Amino acid sequence: MNQRYATVTIRKDNRQEQVRITSESKPDVPPEILEKWQSLLDIAAKTAKVPTGLIMRLREKHIEVFLKSDSKANPYEAGEKADLNYGLYCETVIGTQEKLIVPDARKDPLWKDNNPDIDLNMISYLGFPLNWPDGEVFGTICLLDNKKNEYGANLTDLLDKIREIVGSDLEKILEDREKQRVNKELTERIKELTCLFDLSHLKEKRDLSQDAFLQAAVELIPPAWQYPEECCARIICCEKTFTSKGFKETPWKQNAPIHTDQGIAGSIEVFYLKDMSLGDEGPFMKEEQKLIETFAINIGLYLERTSAENALWRSKEDLRTILNSIGDAVIAT
Repeated sequence: MNQRYATVTIRKDNRQEQVRITSESKPDVPPEILEKWQSLLDIAAKTAKVPTGLIMRLREKHIEVFLKSDSKANPYEAGEKADLNYGLYCETVIGTQEKLIVPDARKDPLWKDNNPDIDLNMISYLGFPLNWPDGEVFGTICLLDNKKNEYGANLTDLLDKIREIVGSDLEKILEDREKQRVNKELTERIKELTCLFDLSHLKEKRDLSQDAFLQAAVELIPPAWQYPEECCARIICCEKTFTSKGFKETPWKQNAPIHTDQGIAGSIEVFYLKDMSLGDEGPFMKEEQKLIETFAINIGLYLERTSAENALWRSKEDLRTILNSIGDAVIAT
């Protein structure tokens, strides 16, 4: 996880605070939740009879309007950014992790100077912090008015309830992402087990020649990998080569040797047809390396078994030949 930080200015204490903000590993807010937040923001602004409701998102060097209430008198635009060098209302909320009420910034010695919101005639403010469940700062939810506003207990409670809902949604976003991750991992493990089961079943087909077995085996590999539609495989064994459908050799390769009791008998190679890497990770999962190694072990065991069976058959044939020769010799005498 690549952690990110921002430094906010807390006016009432005249100090700066470094806070953890939304890391790269956090998922995006899905459209259905954005729509829900927009509706809640509009309700809050309409109920409070103020021109502006905002959900702000904190970045490393600035804070931006993530969502804005739908009002003609709202002077802010979605995506609008403000640098973190003014000690904005929202900076104090984030730095203290407490609600902030400013009834009239023009008459407040703490807020009347160097305040860009006053330039927009946003002279009163009510805001709460918004955080991810792990404590990383998302931003704030706030109301602003172009006239003096004390924001009574009912409005404060309303916005706090909306803050709780948004916080629950942030938690749900992470829970849904975790469920997707677990389901994806489970799907991959099922694919791997299916591959090994099918290989085991293939090994029991005594009527298959070795070449037919190896060709059927190589076709089992691509469907077991994470991106089967971009995957191909090759088995090199016993001085022969067996490839899956659509095989093409590329730089994105994974391999494992095939060992038998006689030494290395060949290798299995898996290729991606294009770069499937995610971030700093390679295109192959560590579980896939284990799978190709297990697959190679099973191929090696198959080769040992067939070699032993062939040796036994040859021994029986040799013995039969010897016995027949002895029998012929006895009859001749």
